[in-house]
Amino acid sequence: MRFRYLIYPEAKKKLESLNLGRRVKDAKQNDTLPFLGGSLSGSEIHSVVEDLKERGYYKTLPKQEKKDFQEGINNLFQNIDSFKWKVERKGKTLEEETDLHDIMLMSGYPSSFVLTPNEIWDYKKYGFDSLAGFIGATGATVWEFSHDRNLFERGYKWGFEDPEGRFWENDVTGDINYDLKIYKTDITPDKTFDPVGNKVEYRPEIDDDHRGVSAFHSTEISLLVSLIKYVEQIGLESKVLRNGGKEIISQTLSQRQKGGATTEHLCPNETHMTTEFLSFDFPIPVLDKDYQTDKWSCDRVVVPYGEFSYGIYVGPNKELIFSLEKDGREIKKNPSVVFQKEEADYLIKGLFHQAINGLGRTPAVQLAQAVHYRYSGEYEKDLKRFRDFKHKNL
Repeated sequence: MRFRYLIYPEAKKKLESLNLGRRVKDAKQNDTLPFLGGSLSGSEIHSVVEDLKERGYYKTLPKQEKKDFQEGINNLFQNIDSFKWKVERKGKTLEEETDLHDIMLMSGYPSSFVLTPNEIWDYKKYGFDSLAGFIGATGATVWEFSHDRNLFERGYKWGFEDPEGRFWENDVTGDINYDLKIYKTDITPDKTFDPVGNKVEYRPEIDDDHRGVSAFHSTEISLLVSLIKYVEQIGLESKVLRNGGKEIISQTLSQRQKGGATTEHLCPNETHMTTEFLSFDFPIPVLDKDYQTDKWSCDRVVVPYGEFSYGIYVGPNKELIFSLEKDGREIKKNPSVVFQKEEADYLIKGLFHQAINGLGRTPAVQLAQAVHYRYSGEYEKDLKRFRDFKHKNL
């Protein structure tokens, strides 16, 4: 089952004149747009095709295109396991299984609820090289606009181009259990071929597009502490933390906590920042050019599945690296998620946004307290007391 399609920038630009967003909104208000998600059966594909015929959409399909178009869709439907999407990436060809939703999309069905019979097949008018490319990109756009993602898109988002020229869509949010989630989605417009072999300017989201950090329970404060340490360790000028983070502290304390229905929200634990900063004096291990280190990282993100955790490291180019590992003793690290140093402020702001909106398990005021503790002089006083105690007892 498909959840999302990625429409490439060149396709979006070509489709601007169609005002698809407005048309989808009008269709939803008029209750003429069917639900395009959920499970789908083969018999429903037959119904889709018959519906298009009954509404006269295939009558306007140009004769020179009709035979190839209908034969292609029919052959795909009859032999769905034999046809795959192909995405060219970094010198390799990635393959993705064909889904029944792809066939529905390619048939023109989603597009038919916002385009007239004369518009739907006129791909050249809108700058597309093929009928399949136009129908697919239009249908994918209708799909995107028609899905109400308000419940799933309340997190903090930003886009970023990495040093390899790949574009990423990032999101700091929470799941239905109020556990912290950080998602990275590769939205780079790679050369793509649909299951029939047409070069197209859209694709379904595939597994290789996704990276992520899946945390467990109240991990926001410990991650914030690690981010503060990372900023200081690499000498980064953080706009969020300048002047001791006074601005973000003030903004946080002036806002009312939104949402949140966990025990941590209703009866928040009193957090002792001394314990949260116990390992702050220990640097984050730096990986060499081969992404190796023999040092164990004190900075970790706990995950739901027991013995594993994300170790936090500084990469060879000062990037921030999350490495999913069993015990952290492996010398060679396998970066699960990578953020460039320029993204540190986005991550910090994302944690505050996530907490303020009740998407995680940590009250936002506790994040503000962590920043205050670090830059008010309290941390230095506690560190001095600890060192004096240690010196006297050795």
